[in-house]
Amino acid sequence: MKNVDTNKPKYLYNANSEFIPTKTPIYYSGPYWDEKELESAVSVLMNGKWLASGENVRKFERKFSRKFNQSDSVMVNSGSSANLVMIAALKKVLGWEDGDEIILSPVGFPTTIAPVVQHGLKPVFIDIEFDTLNFDLDLLEEKITDRTRGIFISPVLGNPPDFDKLLEIKDKYGIELIMDNCDSLGSKWKGKLLTDYTIASSCSFYPAHHITTGEGGMVSSNNPQIVAEARSFAWWGRDCYCVGSANLLSCGTCGNRFDKWLKDYEGIVDHKYIFTNMGYNLKPLDLQGAMGVVQLEKGPFPRGGKEVEDMEGNTIGMLTSGAPSPSLNRTGIGMGYLSGVEDGDEVMIVASPRKKVQAIVKRPPFV
Repeated sequence: MKNVDTNKPKYLYNANSEFIPTKTPIYYSGPYWDEKELESAVSVLMNGKWLASGENVRKFERKFSRKFNQSDSVMVNSGSSANLVMIAALKKVLGWEDGDEIILSPVGFPTTIAPVVQHGLKPVFIDIEFDTLNFDLDLLEEKITDRTRGIFISPVLGNPPDFDKLLEIKDKYGIELIMDNCDSLGSKWKGKLLTDYTIASSCSFYPAHHITTGEGGMVSSNNPQIVAEARSFAWWGRDCYCVGSANLLSCGTCGNRFDKWLKDYEGIVDHKYIFTNMGYNLKPLDLQGAMGVVQLEKGPFPRGGKEVEDMEGNTIGMLTSGAPSPSLNRTGIGMGYLSGVEDGDEVMIVASPRKKVQAIVKRPPFV
């Protein structure tokens, strides 16, 4: 029988690594999970009614929406899929036409750009600022035409552009602000989440991002129609909006699943099997939703959007992301932009209005 070391840490990722100063790498990104995620996934497999998208996915959608101040969200199987159905939903709900223009950054992921092209829209690129890697906003207005419908931003490493200037231009021309939120989940501008300023946003739960479900993504909006259409595109184009346990109700969420509701047709129609969009199957697994709920509740660790102060209480920057270090026995490490500091300086992270956490500045690479 193989010997089992019962003294090994319970958390899984990199669990057996001994930290050796100057030799053990501290990764700036990567997944972190422990026995809680494992238990949640196993519970779904052993006890749940659902293997495909079900109650755990719906629970994750609701909790995610509340945490990030959105009216609703729909989970899909990747961040790339999130962009795909988000653009499809926006085009349908807002009445965009083929050839309408979406302004994008050339510094981004290919599946931020691809959905724009796939849905018949025209990508228009703006050069970047080398110090922020974001849009050069001085070039933005000259790219706007009478066919411009949206500005699709993807803040690099969670560092937002000048939102005051961006919103002024957006409002001046009456165009929409959309965001790929994969790098900037939780990032803020003047105390408000970046997604508070957008009509819709996407994010990814790939292992390199803030929280992970292995693979997975989310579309969020304060416009319920956009979320409903995104869900339809992700669910084969289905017209029915029943999710989770509502699928088990005999007459669905609306109570009229089998009523004679279809115009100019006298027979009985099952609403669940009416498809009104040219959709896809981009649904996640329910165990991914269960893992997402656990990941969302983890803490306290450095989180994107938290202000950083010097020891005198002056604001000197902001965190853009954070996670527990698997190589430092779950010690929290954060990435951020700070001014006027040097390696080894002590700073305070404003974790909440009532709590600050002391930290030490270290420039990457960490070892």
